[in-house]
Amino acid sequence: MEKNNSKFSNSITILISPWEKGFSCSIITHDSTSGTTSKQHELCSTIAKGMCYAANQNPDKIFKLGLKASGLKKTKNNLPKKNKSNVIDFLQFLRIKREEEKN
Repeated sequence: MEKNNSKFSNSITILISPWEKGFSCSIITHDSTSGTTSKQHELCSTIAKGMCYAANQNPDKIFKLGLKASGLKKTKNNLPKKNKSNVIDFLQFLRIKREEEKN
């Protein structure tokens, strides 16, 4: 992303990173004071917080929505196995998906 690109200079970025127990969400605000009103910044910030909250509260639902958005069909092979801790192993899903693509 270029620094001079005004479309993204006032943006908020959500980072999703693998973690030993699943994933973690982070929010980064870029140049929050330049070019946006306080209402615009508050709107974007609130949406980002809501997205992170939803991902942490309902990871299985958000994961399935991601599959739907990607156009992937739900099958037993591409959905992570359920466990008691309600944590989805996204890396396991990616390994299975890569194996399917190789075959």
